[in-house]
Amino acid sequence: MKLSRYTILVDDYPEPGKHLAYNTRTQGLVTINQEIRSLLEELPIAAPSIREEARPVLARLEEMGLTVRDDADELDIVRNWFQTIRYNSKKLEAYILTTYYCNFACPYCFEGKEKEKKYLKKEKAEEIIQWLKNKAMEVNPEEVEIVFFGGEPLLNIPMVEFIAEELHKWLSTTPWHFEFSIITNGALVSEALVDRLNPLGLKSIRITLDGDKEFHDQYRPFLSGKGTFDLIMRNIKAVAHKTRVVLAGNFNTSNYESIYTLLDYFEAEGLKEKIAMIDFKPITETREQVSSNSITASSYSCDPGHAQKMVDLKKELIRRGFNTAKALNGGGICHFKAADHQVIIDTDGLIFKCPAMVGQASKSVGTVADTQLSDRYKEFMSFDLVEWKGKCQDCRYLPFCAGGCNYPAELQTGSYKNIFCEKDFFDKTIHDYIKIKYQQILAKKASQKSVEAAAVI
Repeated sequence: MKLSRYTILVDDYPEPGKHLAYNTRTQGLVTINQEIRSLLEELPIAAPSIREEARPVLARLEEMGLTVRDDADELDIVRNWFQTIRYNSKKLEAYILTTYYCNFACPYCFEGKEKEKKYLKKEKAEEIIQWLKNKAMEVNPEEVEIVFFGGEPLLNIPMVEFIAEELHKWLSTTPWHFEFSIITNGALVSEALVDRLNPLGLKSIRITLDGDKEFHDQYRPFLSGKGTFDLIMRNIKAVAHKTRVVLAGNFNTSNYESIYTLLDYFEAEGLKEKIAMIDFKPITETREQVSSNSITASSYSCDPGHAQKMVDLKKELIRRGFNTAKALNGGGICHFKAADHQVIIDTDGLIFKCPAMVGQASKSVGTVADTQLSDRYKEFMSFDLVEWKGKCQDCRYLPFCAGGCNYPAELQTGSYKNIFCEKDFFDKTIHDYIKIKYQQILAKKASQKSVEAAAVI
């Protein structure tokens, strides 16, 4: 038996003499005492020398992937694990762009200030629907999920309703579950719209808020320059009791403190319990261009303190009782690295494997008019996610990132085939996130016990 190369130990937490052991592949997380901690440091050791009382604990650690057999080839295990995730077609997921146009003028938008006035037409929507039907029959998923995005998807509400209605109608005759979400700036969300979409399978609406009113109105104004905060808040209040409202926030050095003011506002307005999920991430302020022959892309050129700020915001959300995503949740397989059951489709029916590549026809992997994806798709799927450029094999974060995000890798090195390494970020935050994950698990267990107690009463 040996300690997994993907196991991370957090000492003296939750109390002195108690420690956390976490595995980045299996996401197994346990508390261990000092005796077991010392034993793990001595691995590999001969089985006869292990005390009888410790053997059941070590066996449990092996079940959770925190330790592995002496002869285990962990790179091979991770490679097979990645392949299983890449080709797991239990969910057929498609992001559908209803328009490239947007009514906002966010200064950090990767589409730039000039949005193309291009809208999805009904004829192309019908082709998309047929492609999705064919793909569903091919992969036989357990569920089909659509995410409408843009541009601003609600500038083309008729196509949102048309696609949702047609798929809902067809999928109701199959054993496959159907639901859809909308990523929107929130300006056109209304109670009437939600009432129409709920019967068709609306799962959630995701809206972005970049701080309190002062900063949000600077960062996410209308094209005219007029602020949007008050309108968005009215819309959230109008629909939060009828659908899941998920909030995503962006911060940089300038607006960071205003995020706390925004949380104060939510609490004062009685919105804390009505928000289904909320999280924040840093805005990329500048990108350092790196020569295209560089093997590893440098990390985003943001404020060096942003990693800690992400941790602090996560802790604050939990402290205040907001619903926030589980820490360290999920592996490193994104749309780009997954098989053709995860796609992005634009207004022309072009198929992409990364939302950030939409709008660049040369990056498409096919069209909804074709039955097969192009050779570019085969090229994407040929990447060995373990032996990526010979740089990631020894990294304990490999299960998290699988070589990192391909889009910034291309921006910074000139090729999506290169690594976008985020090891520095994980080194700075991993112990804090493991502690947060532990606290979230405890909170969930406490909540379940409360529900059980209430049921008994």
